[in-house]
Amino acid sequence: MPEVCLHFNLHQPNRLKEFTFFEIGRSSSYDNDSLNLDVLNQIADNCYLKMNKILLENIQRFDGQFKVAFSISGTLIEQLEKFRPDVIASFKELTKTSCVEIVGSTYYNSLSSVYSKREFFNQIALHADVCEALFGLRPKSFQNTGMIYNNELASNLELNGIETVLCEGLEWYLGGRSTNCVYKAPNVTHIKTLCKNRKLVEDITHRFNDKNWEQYPLTAKTFAKWVMASKGDVINLFFPYETFGENLKPESGIFKFMSDLPKELIRLGCSFLTPLETVNMFHVRGDLDVHVPISGQDMDKGLSAWSGNSMQNEAISKLYSMEDMVLNSGDDQLIHNWRKLQTSDHFYYMNTKDDVDGEARDSSSPYNSPHASYVYFMNALADLELNCRNLPSQAN
Repeated sequence: MPEVCLHFNLHQPNRLKEFTFFEIGRSSSYDNDSLNLDVLNQIADNCYLKMNKILLENIQRFDGQFKVAFSISGTLIEQLEKFRPDVIASFKELTKTSCVEIVGSTYYNSLSSVYSKREFFNQIALHADVCEALFGLRPKSFQNTGMIYNNELASNLELNGIETVLCEGLEWYLGGRSTNCVYKAPNVTHIKTLCKNRKLVEDITHRFNDKNWEQYPLTAKTFAKWVMASKGDVINLFFPYETFGENLKPESGIFKFMSDLPKELIRLGCSFLTPLETVNMFHVRGDLDVHVPISGQDMDKGLSAWSGNSMQNEAISKLYSMEDMVLNSGDDQLIHNWRKLQTSDHFYYMNTKDDVDGEARDSSSPYNSPHASYVYFMNALADLELNCRNLPSQAN
């Protein structure tokens, strides 16, 4: 009978305003503040507060038997601290129960694990520091941006004291093995890898609201039976938190489903574990050997969502080429602005796919086209570079 590891990922970017060529050298503010606040308030009210209430009620109801994990990007934490302290307070209330694990991530939800080892290590530390300051918990587990994962990532995380890494459960890398076991990269000593059970997660994220699905409407009782009928040690249910109340609206019945699910699973004898508890409980079942980066993004589950065309690659190359100049400037605000431009969403909005992946991009992008996203980003980057070169430290 498998256990359940339930994890939620939270992130919101600082979306850029329509930064024109004529603003270069005249403005150091790149964010679309009004849009960012509107989106934050909508998701906070529709998802964060309501789901936090449901989870807290279940933690209290089952007296420590129900446990969850969260990873919250630094960019979202900054927005919540500034505009929605009520949401921060609700997360603090959850962490005080001792039934919540805070999972690490890159502070800026960046692609630094792929493009700059130094910056990746910096962002791990920055994120760990803010989590410890806010929640009193320093992460020992990690979910990378977009669930990007390979052997090198696992090795680099081990160097940073991370004990568990979460990744997408891709069948072609598992070689017919189950996602429901603990694995490790072949080049590490102690860090363990947990793979998302894609089928069960997508039954909720992709099919829950599909009236043509033969299992519609899905109930918590039915889903709990599917979970408990699965083979293996642990069922890793890793979700974007915005699935609940935002992507799946309240009228879909998703809140009742999530409220009932812990009861149904516990009734069947299930135990809930955090990621760290999971790897401490179960033995490693084998190596997960992944040489080329994989992810949970788009149909190909690679890096093409962020680096699949010339615009994206030019933007990324220019951004990371400025690393030494920016970090050596010693200007905290300029460094912060440069790191906000690392947020992966900026490059995602530039992808030019026309299939279902393109539809997903269009639904999340604040811009009229991928090209417009590219233009505003490159203008903002040009402004930042100009500001950096004009600093007295650079002039000398």
